[in-house]
Amino acid sequence: MRSCCWQGQACLQITQGPGNHWQPDWSPDGKYIVYRSEAGEGGLYVIPALGGAGLERQVASFGYHPRWSPNSWQILFDTQFHVVIGARDRFYVVDVDGGAPREVGAGFFSLGTAEVEGRAISAAWHPDGKRISIWAGGWTYIPTIWIVAIADGAATKIEIPPRIQGQLVEVGLGAGQFEGGWDFKFSWAPSGTGIYFERTFRGARNVWRMSIDPRTARAVTLERITTGPGNDTDPSLSPDGKKLAFAAESSHVRAWIFPFDGIRGRITGAGRAVTSAAMLACNNVLSRNGKRLAFVGSLAGKQQLWEKSLPDGPEAPIVALDSYIRSAPRLSSDGTKLAYQRRQLSTGYRQLMIWSTQSRNEEPLTTPRNKYSIYPFDWSPDGNSLLQLGT
Repeated sequence: MRSCCWQGQACLQITQGPGNHWQPDWSPDGKYIVYRSEAGEGGLYVIPALGGAGLERQVASFGYHPRWSPNSWQILFDTQFHVVIGARDRFYVVDVDGGAPREVGAGFFSLGTAEVEGRAISAAWHPDGKRISIWAGGWTYIPTIWIVAIADGAATKIEIPPRIQGQLVEVGLGAGQFEGGWDFKFSWAPSGTGIYFERTFRGARNVWRMSIDPRTARAVTLERITTGPGNDTDPSLSPDGKKLAFAAESSHVRAWIFPFDGIRGRITGAGRAVTSAAMLACNNVLSRNGKRLAFVGSLAGKQQLWEKSLPDGPEAPIVALDSYIRSAPRLSSDGTKLAYQRRQLSTGYRQLMIWSTQSRNEEPLTTPRNKYSIYPFDWSPDGNSLLQLGT
């Protein structure tokens, strides 16, 4: 981990030793840096801002995404490495001078409302240092943010008026597909008059600012701060609120095929990309005979299920864009049938579907349900039965 001066001076190495050191956060008083270390059993560590071998000390044996309190006395962190929709994150505070981490917000979660349960995915300090803000994620354009008192769990939801909600929806896709399910990083302006957050629209993740009236906890205006075509992420504000740092990422995610010796368990040659560079390909599945590939592809922010014949067949969506999201594809052994989950955007209802390469039509395998996800897990060798996983 290194510290670099933004005016161009040389970078200074802060941490040394084995393991990955990441997710750093600089204390507002400028004296220390807290970070996540993967060395040994992992945990959160604090080190002087100028570094130094042997000067790091562990403040928590678990946790991710540490954030300093405004007075530099405490550290807020969570228990999840990445967003898991439907699995509630838990948040802890630990004193920098020692002591066991203590959970915060437990009283808030006992509310058990639909807006809270299973959807809290990240947290940040409120500028007053007495409260935290919790981002309750979900598959919606409109962020849900609560301000929660550490002492007693008293909670206030930030009100986002219809005018600002309309701005967010307008920027989104006309087809209704939502891309921001994995956006979760946000920070308050030190003045308490605005929240900076990341949001993904049309395949690009940018940093936005929503101004807040601190007296009413009501959103007033919305402004896109960055406009790059890639991923602008990890926004970090300077202590005086006058500068914003962020990471600008550019990447291509493609499916690759490699020759493989199954007996020796080795790759035997060079691989090659089998999906186009313009498309983000994930959830790739290959038929057992190696002749057909299915994958979830996102093109200009629009997600569809795609399939292609190998080695050089064209990519084709299995159905046209509509009001459903299709995911978790599983190909039968002979590659003639594709099972997947279909979720209706307007209601959240899910069901298993089967698509045929011969008829090129999809048919329902289960009735719609709205409480649990259902995924195809594997086909029987003869292609007549399907093992499903429900959560």
